[in-house]
Amino acid sequence: NYEDAGEPTTAEINKRELVELGVPAEEIIEAGLSFNTYHDLLWLHGWAVGSGAMELHLLSNDWHIPRIMAMISYAPCLRQMRKGGISYIPAPAEEILLKADRKRFEPEIRAARESPGYAERLEGEKMGIERIKKGTYRFV
Repeated sequence: NYEDAGEPTTAEINKRELVELGVPAEEIIEAGLSFNTYHDLLWLHGWAVGSGAMELHLLSNDWHIPRIMAMISYAPCLRQMRKGGISYIPAPAEEILLKADRKRFEPEIRAARESPGYAERLEGEKMGIERIKKGTYRFV
């Protein structure tokens, strides 16, 4: 539990970094503590419907965005996210960082993408997307 450890959540860290890059704090919505992407998306959909939001930018890593969009398209409880006129727009964090300061962030992003761990992550994400499409993915 983040609160018990006194550590900031990923959402808090991401928000702080975006504000430092010039994004107005009031434009950033932090999902509550959750266990996984699926729960984040359920929370986000409920928030969007309740607030009347019509456009949401889904900030995540570029390797994770395809699985997020697959969940929205194929997960039984999330298909409704594609209906109702709300636009869910992928916002890869790497693109935002490169746009903000290419010289500063490009070497780090390139190094991460060239690492063995990145290739493993991509393969895992690809397998997850296939399971989502087949209906065998565990969303809980």
